[in-house]
Amino acid sequence: MTAYRWAYLLEALILMSLGICAIALPQFFTFKLEKILGMIFISSGNIQILPIIIDRIQVRSLLYFFIALLYLVCGIVFWIHPIISMLSLGLILMGFLIADGIAKLLLGYQAYPSIMWAGFVVCGFLSLIMGLIIWIEWPLTSSWARGVFAGTNLLFYGSSLLAQHLSEHHIKRDKVKPRH
Repeated sequence: MTAYRWAYLLEALILMSLGICAIALPQFFTFKLEKILGMIFISSGNIQILPIIIDRIQVRSLLYFFIALLYLVCGIVFWIHPIISMLSLGLILMGFLIADGIAKLLLGYQAYPSIMWAGFVVCGFLSLIMGLIIWIEWPLTSSWARGVFAGTNLLFYGSSLLAQHLSEHHIKRDKVKPRH
């Protein structure tokens, strides 16, 4: 991960920016721009796959790959079938958030000895809670849930990746102390 710190930092910042945009305009994302929401997921999936390809897939990267693939598949569905996705997106988003939450909880478990494990666990629980809210409040959540929940998910995942990047940079900086 240290060889490509810039890619992880860029990924975190882009995910956080996309999340803030989706939270700021939930009705706009929900009713007007199905294809843009699809592009957000496709872009996020591609951004998440880049470091996996650069670092060559390892066993611990399989969960990262699963999350990126999840973003890509949902984004393609949103892009190709905007009317169908508008009618059933709450259910699709519910499934996505539950699967994403479980994967992030597992990532947190795998990353436990390091500093950033808590960020993945918090993000995983938030994804699970958001998925359950959609399920419980269906169909009332269909007018605003996509923008708010997708944006929140992107924002917290980007934040956890940023925290991971910063903690690894801090650890590396502390290990390399100048000799006097």
